[in-house]
Amino acid sequence: MLRKMNENKVIIIENTFSKNKLFNFQESIKKLNNSNKDECWYDLNQEHEYSIICNDLLNECSKYYNLSSCIGYEFWTQNNRRPCSWHYDKDEIHYELAKEYKFPICSIVYYPIVNNLIGGKLHIEHQIITPYENMMVIFPPGSYHYVEKFEGNRCSVLVNPWDYNISLGMT
Repeated sequence: MLRKMNENKVIIIENTFSKNKLFNFQESIKKLNNSNKDECWYDLNQEHEYSIICNDLLNECSKYYNLSSCIGYEFWTQNNRRPCSWHYDKDEIHYELAKEYKFPICSIVYYPIVNNLIGGKLHIEHQIITPYENMMVIFPPGSYHYVEKFEGNRCSVLVNPWDYNISLGMT
C-alpha cells in the first residue's frame, strides 16, 4: 500500500517506543553521566555506541518521511543543554564555505528523559511543543527552531538524516 508522506508537517509521536526499549535507551544515555555526545557523522548502518537508538529513530521516522535517499546522519545529544538561539539545522561546512543553506531530509528530536521540567519547550516556527518522556518530534527541512530556557531534566537525542555526506564538505 502506498502511503502519503507528511514531509511538510511537524510530526509528534507520543509513547514512541515500548517501555522496555525506552528503559534501554535511558540506560544508554545515562552512560554519558550528564555530559553530551557532540555532533558526529555516521554512514547509514554504521555500528557505534548509539547506533541502535539512531536506527530505531530512523525506522520510526521513515513511516512519515521518505528516507530512501538517506546515506547517513548526524547524531548528538542535548543533556540538560540547549542551543542558545533560533537556528536552522543545516550543513554547517557548506554554509561556511558558500553562505548557502543546505538542509537535512528532516530533523528528528527524541526525548528519552524528561522530568521536573519547567520551560524547555521546543519552538518550531509558530508551533510550540512541550517535551514529554518517550516523545519524538520530526520536522521538515528548513524549519527555524529554538528551545526555551528551562529547569529540571531534559535530555534530547537528535538525528538529522542526509542524502549526501556532510562530513566531507561536499555537495
